[in-house]
Amino acid sequence: MNKTSETEILFYKIWRNSWIRNNIRDQTLKDITITVTIPHLLQNYQIYLKLANTVKIFLKVYQHHFDRFCNEFIEFPHRSLITDIEFDQRFFTTIPVGFIPDMVKMVVLGHEYNKPLEKGTLPDSVETLFFSYCFNQPLSADLLPSKLKTLVLGDKFNQFLHQDTFPQSLTNLDLGATFNHKLKPNVIPQNVTFLKLSKRCGYIDRGGVIPNTVTDLEFSGNMHKDQMLPPLKELKFLDFNRHTFPPGSLPLSIEFLKFGGSQTLYQSEYSFRGIIPPNTKSLYCGMNFHHPFAPGDFPESLVFASIGCDLVLAKGLLLGNLQHLKLGFYNQPLVQGGLPDSLTKLELGEFFNHPIEKDILPKGLKHLSLSNKFNQSIDLGVLPETLTFLLFNHSDVPPLPGVIPDNVKHLVFSKSFHSLLLPGVIPSGVEHLEFEPNEYMYQLSENVFPSGESLNHFTFKCPYTCLASYKLPSMKPKSQFKLTLEFNEKDSLVFGDVGQCPLPSNISDLTLLGFNGIIKPNVLQNTNNSLSRLDLGDSFNQPLSPNVIPHGIKTLYIGLSFIQHIPPNVIPTSVRSLFLPSSGYTLEIDSIPPFVNTLIICETIDPNLIPPSVPNIYWVAF
Repeated sequence: MNKTSETEILFYKIWRNSWIRNNIRDQTLKDITITVTIPHLLQNYQIYLKLANTVKIFLKVYQHHFDRFCNEFIEFPHRSLITDIEFDQRFFTTIPVGFIPDMVKMVVLGHEYNKPLEKGTLPDSVETLFFSYCFNQPLSADLLPSKLKTLVLGDKFNQFLHQDTFPQSLTNLDLGATFNHKLKPNVIPQNVTFLKLSKRCGYIDRGGVIPNTVTDLEFSGNMHKDQMLPPLKELKFLDFNRHTFPPGSLPLSIEFLKFGGSQTLYQSEYSFRGIIPPNTKSLYCGMNFHHPFAPGDFPESLVFASIGCDLVLAKGLLLGNLQHLKLGFYNQPLVQGGLPDSLTKLELGEFFNHPIEKDILPKGLKHLSLSNKFNQSIDLGVLPETLTFLLFNHSDVPPLPGVIPDNVKHLVFSKSFHSLLLPGVIPSGVEHLEFEPNEYMYQLSENVFPSGESLNHFTFKCPYTCLASYKLPSMKPKSQFKLTLEFNEKDSLVFGDVGQCPLPSNISDLTLLGFNGIIKPNVLQNTNNSLSRLDLGDSFNQPLSPNVIPHGIKTLYIGLSFIQHIPPNVIPTSVRSLFLPSSGYTLEIDSIPPFVNTLIICETIDPNLIPPSVPNIYWVAF
């Protein structure tokens, strides 16, 4: 008996033990959420009864399903299977009392929902509640669940809040973007730890408004200068004003700090020293935060800093524990000692365009993203050997062979890159390579790309007419090979004619830009059956017949110009994500396969043509 047979026999002995088998099933399905619709659940509930207490059942409620099955669902004896419920973005009908099952933990109301709540609409079992964008109805203590922990109000919510509106169980509260009523003490429950207030929330001029339990605060308004903040861990203050928080006034407990603000708030003669608490680990300063930092302003505890403004990186400004620096509108020369040796990740933002000298970049740097405007030559030895990730953006200056360190494993030439790429520039050990410039003016020689032995992810974009002249790496099976082909009106209108350039093998992701030609059956199938994503582009508008779209496709995009009829059996049953944003095409009952999990479709399409088994539907306006 060989080893394989012995293993199989042992497996079946274990599998026949019902206790072990059930335990394996429970552990495998643990933390899995299954999304279903009302008609699908009513028809297939016996399947989910077997999975009860093992998986979470997430119910998506669509208006057309609600109109047809509302009463049947209310009488459904197995409603306790449902743990979470979400009403679709186009759902607008009043939710009747008793519709939401008593065991539900989370309720999400859709974008257009703006109906008054009735007492009992939301069962006390609900712990998480998301109101829609449009919701702007009065709330009271008898309307909200008594066990509610997380409440997110919509951006249009602007109702007066009383001291007893929210249950004391609440720990997370987001009052939305337009709430502008003045908050009084004890309106926000004393157990809240996360609090988000909009800039319209009004002036906070007294104690007791923000509970001492709050550890995470996001606020865009203004506070009295004597307002005491609780012992926060995170503070996001989008309109920071130095007159509101003088040095030493922010809690010492803060570890995450975010500043926004108007460029008119700060003047260069003011000192910033002592404002950032000494235990801060992460700091965000928005692009309009125009205060000139000086050495001593940043604490030694800082590990991450994202600074949008154009500051000067003077020597000693950034201290020795900083690991990740993200710059936004930065365009100052990098100076010796300006970047700490501890830095491992550097993102040079949008506008940086200065030469980088030797020994400027830290010796331990692993991740470097050059800016969108960077257009400088890079000498040998400038980039540290420790780099494993490198992003080239805009560049007219070709990088020389040997400039990119051999240890780089992830190399990206972005859409704005249009410089000549020479043989030997790309290290042979690169594992993840992206090359997709919008306009590439140069032919690629045979030795530009590595052989493919080390590559497991390759993203490439080129004109279709140039594909035959490029020697692309031979990708291994099951690797990620994303290919984007650009077409114009002069290109052949029949994809698959004799003499045309064949598609490379092992493509996993194919996008056709500007293409509006006929695709012959089985042409796209000739890629070793590896193709899992197909994007026909927004120009495509040709009839589709069976076997044009290969079986095995999991994600399919048919773009904005498509106005053809889609008969049954054209879209393979393997498709799980289907994008049909156009408004001019026509469907039949069986045009969309029943196994589609996510459907993005035009809002003018008759929803009754969508299989009831599709759980995630997103409507788009054309």
